[in-house]
Amino acid sequence: MMEAREQFCRSEAARLSERARAAAGKVDRTKNMALYYLLSRDLKKIEGHQFTLRVQKNSQDSVRITDEAAVPKSYCRIDARISLHRKHSELDMVLSLRGFVAPNGATPRKRRVETV
Repeated sequence: MMEAREQFCRSEAARLSERARAAAGKVDRTKNMALYYLLSRDLKKIEGHQFTLRVQKNSQDSVRITDEAAVPKSYCRIDARISLHRKHSELDMVLSLRGFVAPNGATPRKRRVETV
């Protein structure tokens, strides 16, 4: 009898947990849809009978980069891939990461841009 109650409670907890996860996803999708609607029409807010939707800034500013070439290299992370078929000296690898020399088999590329 008590084992059955325990099993029932565990199954209810799993069911309610799944419902909570689904509800959280629905909230996120609805917020993103409303934000997309406001931004695509250059609206600051929409007033309704029961509530008002508005766009406001986060507490932390963000940056959108339109020209990656204009970003200083000190703000870029470099991802260097080195072929295991060839051996290079440690100095060649350090110089390649700094942009001076690219040894055979190494292909440095920008990975992502960060701001300070």
